[in-house]
Amino acid sequence: MKTKMMNAEKYRRTLVGEVELIHKLLRDADEEAAGRESSCSGWSVLDVGRHVEATPRTVAGHLIAHLQGEPLPQNEPLASTAGRQEVLDSLDDGSRRLNEALGRLGDEALDGELPGPVGPMPGRAVLDLALTELTLHRCDIALGLGVPADIDPTTAVAVIDVIQAWLLLIAPASPTPKGPLCYLLSDGSHEWSFRFEGTHWTADACKEDRRAVIAHGTPGRLALALAGRLPIEQAVDESSNPVALSKLKTYLPGP
Repeated sequence: MKTKMMNAEKYRRTLVGEVELIHKLLRDADEEAAGRESSCSGWSVLDVGRHVEATPRTVAGHLIAHLQGEPLPQNEPLASTAGRQEVLDSLDDGSRRLNEALGRLGDEALDGELPGPVGPMPGRAVLDLALTELTLHRCDIALGLGVPADIDPTTAVAVIDVIQAWLLLIAPASPTPKGPLCYLLSDGSHEWSFRFEGTHWTADACKEDRRAVIAHGTPGRLALALAGRLPIEQAVDESSNPVALSKLKTYLPGP
């Protein structure tokens, strides 16, 4: 059975919860740990915190302005030299503002348009993008600190949906498979297809393709693997073609 779509209250609790987890991870880390390399290439744990602290403030500001019929505000990120306490204070403020903004959303808003990063977008897409940003960077911080980077199954499904669209959108011109190829990833309740048609990648189903590379895993680990935070081989419990599966992130390396 497929996971039910989140309602407005579930989005509020999940998004605010991710901000609070980021805050706790950074609060509990000492200065040495905060300076460790994260799983986000080239960034320390604190660098990730400096980057992601702007997300809750920006989403909250845009939602409140939208609900009040006002122009969208410009939210400036912290300086690249901001200290850990400054990041923590911003996350705390962002958490409160996000909780307030999402608390004013009704379920009907999810089926309408909300302000996204590049203009109006379907409401669920806006919140799923924010959830993906917060969740993946929370995992980057956790992995850098050497603590578990678990993702709730419902959240993971939303994150994979975003990553699937992202990977297909930014698929590189090379390398590409020598011929048609289809990957089918499943958590037992949901399926995500990545089909190469000879010139481009699509999300077209590959159930009828006998050559399809089929792999099963938990949604949390699949999300981390598709986002490049975990080797795909470590994210699956079984695969019809492990060698071909190992090449998936070569063909679709982002984000």
